[in-house]
Amino acid sequence: MMRDKIVFTLVFLVGLCTYAQTNLNTYKYVVVPEKFDFLDEPDEYQMNSLTRFLLKKEGFTVIAEGTAYPDDLAKNNCLALYADVIDGSGLFVTKLSLELKDCRNNVVFNTEEGRSKLKEYRKAYQESLRDSFKGFNAISYKFDATAETASATNTVLEVEPKKDVEAKPLLVNEKAPLETPETIAVKYIKDGRTFLLENKDDVLSLKDSANGTIQGSMQVSSKAGVYLFKSSEIVGLAFMNENGDIVVEFIDANNEKSSTIYEKR
Repeated sequence: MMRDKIVFTLVFLVGLCTYAQTNLNTYKYVVVPEKFDFLDEPDEYQMNSLTRFLLKKEGFTVIAEGTAYPDDLAKNNCLALYADVIDGSGLFVTKLSLELKDCRNNVVFNTEEGRSKLKEYRKAYQESLRDSFKGFNAISYKFDATAETASATNTVLEVEPKKDVEAKPLLVNEKAPLETPETIAVKYIKDGRTFLLENKDDVLSLKDSANGTIQGSMQVSSKAGVYLFKSSEIVGLAFMNENGDIVVEFIDANNEKSSTIYEKR
């Protein structure tokens, strides 16, 4: 009986490590913030710099928050994981762990707590962070370019079209993208403002007709008729309802499903 339990545990752990590695391999970047919440200043005790350094040693392409993003990441933030260091320190022991979250704030990977009994803050924080990275020992990260689309869509809210509303292809056909902006300069109204939907480099952009600024962008996803939507305020999925309106569904600040509509004119 004891032998069977040991074998089961080993199989479970191997499977868990394999799953974690496969899951991580679908993400192209890791973004590290300028400041962690448990510290008072940006890069205090060089913790953010150390996190970037340790992640690079594990093979990740690391981006510092606030710097210019690569073009593909700027267009789709779901290509990246977002790093955070969690402080679980007690009175006599410094305890830190690393979390990697997706664009939906879901935890994709986290390490066990690293520990340090050093009294000096800088040395204790750095030692415990390094210790936490032992969680990567069983994982050999390598970005899988063939799974890039999966990382961009699997972590995004799945949209189930309403039964009485058929989700139709928005305004572009994957096999034959529209060639000129003029062919899709369609007007939409939201909150009393007028927007024009235009196509450039196969990215659909909603532009404010008053000043020409881009208020949102859409890219074709792996699901027919559903598009990845991104604006300065929300990230979600868009589809066209039976009236030709653009419906955007997303998770709001209260972690609840919400939606907004751009009405076709």
